[in-house]
Order: sequence, then C-alpha cells, then structure tokens
Amino acid sequence: KADAGLAKFFARFRLEALEEKTVEYLRAEWGGGTYEGPDLWIAHAHLGVTNEQYDGMVQFYIQALKRQNIPARETKEILDSIEKMRSVTVALDQQLQASLAKPVAKAGAPPRPKGQNMQVGGTKASQTLYKRIGQTKLDAIVADVYQAMQADVGLARFFARFRVEALQEKTVEYLRAEWGGGTYEGPDLWIAHAHLGVTNEQYDGMVQFYIQALKRQNIPARETKEILDSIEKMRSVTVALDQQLQASLAKPVAKAGAPPRPKGQNMQVGGTKASQTLY
Repeated sequence: KADAGLAKFFARFRLEALEEKTVEYLRAEWGGGTYEGPDLWIAHAHLGVTNEQYDGMVQFYIQALKRQNIPARETKEILDSIEKMRSVTVALDQQLQASLAKPVAKAGAPPRPKGQNMQVGGTKASQTLYKRIGQTKLDAIVADVYQAMQADVGLARFFARFRVEALQEKTVEYLRAEWGGGTYEGPDLWIAHAHLGVTNEQYDGMVQFYIQALKRQNIPARETKEILDSIEKMRSVTVALDQQLQASLAKPVAKAGAPPRPKGQNMQVGGTKASQTLY
C-alpha cells in the first residue's frame, strides 16, 4: 500500500478485507483449509495488473519471508506458488481486450469496450440532465442508493471488500459525465462489474432503490424517467457478466489462446500444486 506503483489498486477497497481473503486463499492453497470467494481470474480481471507490478509484489513477499525468518525450503515453495498465480492475475484486461475482440463478438457475449471511458455516453442520456438535477441532488440520490444497498441482505455482500465512500464518489463522477456534467476517469462498467456476478434480480433491487431515492429527492417526472432509462441501459454491461463469459466464451477463449476463465468460483485453489503440508 505504501508503494507508489501499487497503492492505486487499494483506493476502492477495504484493505483489511483483502488481507483476510488473501490469508484464507493461501491457507487453502497450501493445505490448511477451505476458501470461499472469487477465483484469481475473476478477482483480478478488472484491475489491469502489469508484470512489473506483479514483480513488485513478489519482492515484497521476499522481504516479508526474510523478516519472518522462513526457512529456505518453505521460502522457495511459497515463491514458486506465488509465481504460478501470475498467469491468472497479470494484465487480464489487456489480454482479453486484445485477443478476444473477435471471438467475443462472434459468441454474442457483451463486448469488452475498447477504452477505459468507453461506456460514458453509452446510454445516450440527455446532456442537459445533470444541469437540470444539480450536484446536490445527484450526491443525495447516490448516497441514498448506496445506503439502501448496504442495508439489503441480497446486496450487502458486494460491499464487504470495498470502501463505500470511494464507490459513491466514482458513481457520482460517472453519472455526472453520463448526464452531461463533466468527464470521468476510471474503469468502464464492463470491467468494473465483470468480477461481481451481479444477477438481474439484484439489479432490479438497485433500480428500486433509485426509484425510492428519486421520490425522496422530489425529482420531477421527466427527469425521473430519463434517469431510470439511463440506469436501465447500463444493465447489459453490468449483470451476470461472469456467468455470461463462462457460458459463451469458453470455446472462443480457448481457441484465441487467452487465459481461460476457470470453471468454478474456487477453481484456482490447488492450481499452483503447492505442497499440502506447507501451511
């Protein structure tokens, strides 16, 4: 987190939650229990990690192992295991974008947008919508929706790993740009949601929270309709992308030679073939 080249990855996340999941994953990988959570592919596909950044993390592991006086044999096994995770962690966004454009289109799955800001403007919302709503109302609407989602049993799990205030800020920034109020810098909707596995039912729940928030903020009927139309058009690049990719891209991905999407949520546990006595 203190490294200038790596710190950006943690801006949206609750670090303690990531640490807990990493410990749980490595414990399972090294023979010490079970793991429940996304596999490495889907957990990292949206980050765009480079080989250089992965090298930096490996160096931090080397330093940590030395500080903990881990013996040479176990150090080698741990580093071998970490190295084998590289192929399903590094530059997946770029690899998918480069090698799957044609196979994805042919398969009929949601295409990977070509640029980080590709989705801004994608709903073709009126570019005067932001001006008619205003920043204060937009902030209040988004805050209201996030508060409701965190309190909802079916949606709360999505926020366990994230700093909610960071997600709110990015959502406000995105919607402001989408509705004609500025620019947006960040991942597009496809890559921001591909790792979550959002269902249509869960998206429906979020839409209902938007409806409630718009009513509480006394948004006029015309603007309410425009906002809800815009939110609805974002569904196709947000919902069930993990499942869609898994179902429709298995053969095209394999044929294209890109990193295959593991078949199950825990597929990667055991993938490095580490000694099961290491833990």
